[in-house]
Amino acid sequence: MRTLTNVIAVSALVLAACSSSPSTSPATVPPGSTQSVTTVPVTTLPVTTVPPTTQPSTTQPATTQPATTSSTMPVVSSAQAMYLVKGETLRVAGRYLGTWDATAVVRALLLGPTAAERAAGISTQIPAGTTVRSVAIEGNTAIVDLSKQFESGGGSLSMQLRVAEVVYTLTALPDVDAVTFRLDGKAVTSIGGEGIVAVNVGRTTLQDAVLPPILLEDPFDGAKLVQPLVFGGTTNAFEATVNYEVVDAAGKVIASGLTMATCGSGCWGGFHAQLKPFAAGFTMPVRLRVFDISMKDGSRVDLQEITLT
Repeated sequence: MRTLTNVIAVSALVLAACSSSPSTSPATVPPGSTQSVTTVPVTTLPVTTVPPTTQPSTTQPATTQPATTSSTMPVVSSAQAMYLVKGETLRVAGRYLGTWDATAVVRALLLGPTAAERAAGISTQIPAGTTVRSVAIEGNTAIVDLSKQFESGGGSLSMQLRVAEVVYTLTALPDVDAVTFRLDGKAVTSIGGEGIVAVNVGRTTLQDAVLPPILLEDPFDGAKLVQPLVFGGTTNAFEATVNYEVVDAAGKVIASGLTMATCGSGCWGGFHAQLKPFAAGFTMPVRLRVFDISMKDGSRVDLQEITLT
């Protein structure tokens, strides 16, 4: 996992590089905005999220053990991102299962979405009945041995999404940058008849095929609101601009504005923002929305929304 870096110099370069690229529209700040924001670019890995109200109000950052041999496994504390599917692109869901290793992370992923997530349109392309035989860490690569069922059924997009679910979930772990697959204990170079690459697969390998234009990765839907609110993710938005809005339970806009990503308009970059604490008097829960603005009619496009309790 990489660290956050300063966005001020990067934003100027991004805007210069992207200003001539066509897309949806120039970003606009929603009317009535009084919120200021500090922006810092991030990688595509999510920052630590505080667990929901059923958990303690604070969490410790993810910790690792040295990952140099196949017998060394990263150990994760508290919240972990699960990359699932909505429609034809990835979405992020949070899991809070205490301390676990990489094998347990894959087992949790194979359980698929919860009933509430399914009701919200979240699904998985990993075939039912797929099991994990083992996960070993060699250097910065996770070697994942799954049952042969993993490559059964589905076309090219389904294969890309199921591989991406595993790759993005495991590379959210500390010090894991890529995934190599095995099936039933045997080394493979591709998954399925479509030949989806299966060796040293990183996030950038599949991002054009599996990511929505704006992917909100942190915080997780249903997480506890912690102030100051910090959020981030990955985007290919026009001019590297991500608009945001926070609305309370009464429908009152309590924060709005925009934040800059490290890249956009044809390239993928990370976005990150830390808002000022909200003024007293808002009602819970609150909803965080991130979106782009349509150049055609000014409507919101590529909208993602989560609820914070």
